Amino acid sequence: FFDRETEEKLLALEEAGEFFGASLKPSEMFRLVAGRVNELIPFAACALLLPDRSAAAAATPSKLIIAHAVGENAEKLSGLLLPTEAGLAGRTYASGEIQSAANLTAEKELVPA
Repeated sequence: FFDRETEEKLLALEEAGEFFGASLKPSEMFRLVAGRVNELIPFAACALLLPDRSAAAAATPSKLIIAHAVGENAEKLSGLLLPTEAGLAGRTYASGEIQSAANLTAEKELVPA
């Protein structure tokens, strides 16, 4: 499926996760993984969304929070709340399956300029 170089990079990423997983903070681990992913699939920005489990959130979260972000506008993305019923992240969260989209039209509507 992948060429040899890509497979080696993925293996290195897996090994780094095993080695550093216990000693790195989640934000540091996210930056490490995002950097490796960017080598394989270049991106302008990358964000880690998690269910919003704040005190105000219900037992079943209705929002996802951007817990970590790197790349363009990372500081503006961090902490942003997105509804679980909209966009690619919401569909992924709801289904529990990997989702993809040719464009991110819905996300462009959800994320302020």
